[in-house]
Amino acid sequence: MSDEAGSVAVRLWRDRAQLREEERNDAQAPRMSACALFTRRMKALLRPRPTCRWKR
Repeated sequence: MSDEAGSVAVRLWRDRAQLREEERNDAQAPRMSACALFTRRMKALLRPRPTCRWKR
């Protein structure tokens, strides 16, 4: 696997883990209005993600 493909795989895995965590948090949270839930999810999606550029 090339470095670029590995980097894509890592980002995909991290994004999926983050989505699972957010879904779990949403399920455990008290009932929220649809607007509040939408706002929470949009903020999570728009949050800047650190980029990793590993050098060997």
